[in-house]
Amino acid sequence: MPESRQVNVGQVLCVVPPDASSASALASSSASSSPSSSKIAQPPLLPTPGKSVAEKPAASEEKSASTSAPAGKGTFTWTAHGEVVRKFGASGNKGIDIAGKVGEPVKAAGKVVYAGSGLRSYGRMIIMKHGNDYLSAYAYNEKLLVKEGDTVKQDATIADMGTGPSGSPALHFEVRKAGAAVDPVPLLGAGG
Repeated sequence: MPESRQVNVGQVLCVVPPDASSASALASSSASSSPSSSKIAQPPLLPTPGKSVAEKPAASEEKSASTSAPAGKGTFTWTAHGEVVRKFGASGNKGIDIAGKVGEPVKAAGKVVYAGSGLRSYGRMIIMKHGNDYLSAYAYNEKLLVKEGDTVKQDATIADMGTGPSGSPALHFEVRKAGAAVDPVPLLGAGG
């Protein structure tokens, strides 16, 4: 494994039996589909900041993404109430940062596909899937209140707000369409 111990989406890991050399095991795993190689569940879209990972959706997802209707205002609701203190695109920001108070509820709806702290710069983070097109991410949380596999109804509390890298209470919110970061503000309904 790499020194960072980070595994990327779609990366195949080969498990070598204790008595086999890694070179022969690697050769046999690439020659045939072995049960010793498997994909590892990882956060579905967000690379460590500063590293670019291009994620290609599966053919079925690619087809539905290209045939779906464009999203409009109100596709997402405000996940936290507060001032947007860092806008999309500012200094490479792939989402928005919303100011608030530590412990304030973070609300959302969708299917939880990741809940954890495996991506260093995002702290405790939740990633949710919305149909075949959209993923949303909620980072810098103090406490996660959902787990992978949960289906969350509209306006359910999924986390308690924490502090961002600057030390100020904030929620980092991202929206990805077919793997590409999009400005979430035009997709948000009234409120905020």
